[in-house]
Formats: sequence, structure tokens, C-alpha cells
Amino acid sequence: MPENKAFFVFELSTAVETETRSVRVRCRNDHVFAGEIPTVINAERSPTLLEEITQEGYASCRCPRCEDLVRLAEPVMIHDGRSGRAAVFLPEVLVHRELEIRAAWG
Repeated sequence: MPENKAFFVFELSTAVETETRSVRVRCRNDHVFAGEIPTVINAERSPTLLEEITQEGYASCRCPRCEDLVRLAEPVMIHDGRSGRAAVFLPEVLVHRELEIRAAWG
């Protein structure tokens, strides 16, 4: 896993499903498009998405016109139903906002 991330772990007794949200994205070629990024990942049901986030260090989406990969610095909750725990993934550029993000997810 890349070094540029932080996690904080908490108990979560309620099962959650993988969720995404639509965001407006601009690629390096100045194309604007609607992208889907995860906000919550169910680790058991979405292992590929979990691997992508933890290996890349960022949520990402592709530009439909030029195929440019756009990486987005967004917090993502990762839920492990077997342990009853969840972790919020923070890319390095958001670590300075950890307390604010903890409060929002808390």
C-alpha cells in the first residue's frame, strides 16, 4: 500500500453497503464530466474497489472522452462486516483535516 494515506478505525455494528456519489470532474485535457467515486466500501462485497483505493491511494475515475485517469482526494469509509469495524481512509493531502473528517463521520 502507498505511504500517502491515513486510516482511523472505529466500531460499526450496522452493516453498510458500498455507496458512490456523483462528482463534477475536470481531466488534464480540460474535459468536464460527471464521475462516480466511492464514499463507502463494503470490503466483503466490493474487494476490487477496496484494492483499487488502497493500492492507488486515491479514489479515481476515467474521462469518457480521452480516458485520462483522474485521482480525487476524498475520504472513503471502508467497512469490514466480519470484524464489525470500519476505517476511514484519508489521502495524505487530507490528513491535516483528520479531526474535522472524524467529526463528520463520527
